[in-house]
Parts: sequence; C-alpha cells; structure tokens
Amino acid sequence: MDDNFPGKGRRRPLVDIPIHLISLDTANPRLAKQREAVTEFDILKTLYDEYDLQELAMSLSENGYFDEEPIIVVPKIFPKGLDLTGKTEDVQKEITSLIKDDKIKFIVVEGNRRVATVKILLDQSLRTKLKIRDDVFGLPTKEGRAEDLSMLPSIVYPDRKLV
Repeated sequence: MDDNFPGKGRRRPLVDIPIHLISLDTANPRLAKQREAVTEFDILKTLYDEYDLQELAMSLSENGYFDEEPIIVVPKIFPKGLDLTGKTEDVQKEITSLIKDDKIKFIVVEGNRRVATVKILLDQSLRTKLKIRDDVFGLPTKEGRAEDLSMLPSIVYPDRKLV
C-alpha cells in the first residue's frame, strides 16, 4: 500500500488572497490547447466565449463570494524560505505575511472560471476589451460586494502536481 500520496496528511493552508495577486492558469490543458498564443487575456477570452460566465457573474454580483468554495492555487514563484510542511496555522500566517509584503503571487489551478469572472466583474477595462456590456454581465453594485470579491479564499499547494 502506497502511504505517500498528494491528499495524505493535514489540511492545506487556507488564506484570503487579493485578486490582483492571482493569475489564471495559462498551462491549463483544457484552456491553453484552444489557442496558440496563451496569455492571461487569451484564457479570459476563452472562458468568457466558451464557458458561460454570465450566470456565475450574476450570482457573484448578487451574493458575493462564498468562502465555502475556495479556489486552489500554487505560488507563481516559490518564495525562498517558505516551508509548507509546518503546522497549518503557522504556514497560513507566513503566507499571509508574504501577501501583505507583496512578496508572493499565485496561479489558480482549480477555480479558473471563478477567478476569471471576478477579474472581469472588477475591471472595467477588461469588460471593454472583451466587449462585454455592463447591463448584460451584471456588476457588484450592492454594498460591499466588490470589496468581498477582491479577496478570494484560497487553498495553497506547493506544486500543481499535488493538486
């Protein structure tokens, strides 16, 4: 019996990450294979064009982001000295400190649709570039919704192979 597998052990750190520190996954095989040049905007466009983000946008605009549905992220560049094997609460504090000091960025591995939708909802220039009418997509106009959407609950893995 193999005792060493990705899901084994304590729970992974869960932290709130500002949306501007989260990049879409340009290595996602379901999304990246559909285009030759793969940039974050390409992924956004693919998700908007082919994965029906409108219903999700309406829900997020109305209800905010449910913390019970965290996204899964990995560090974009693994910070020197970060140890994700310690006590979960200590690791959460360390990651939160790196976020506060703007010393870490992330790639979303699970939750690309939600991240893309939030980015589009919060960024007028993206909506313009994607030719999305505000009255069709829905915007977070209710008190506190945009602020709620600007920080996403995220489970941090050290490497995408472990997800």
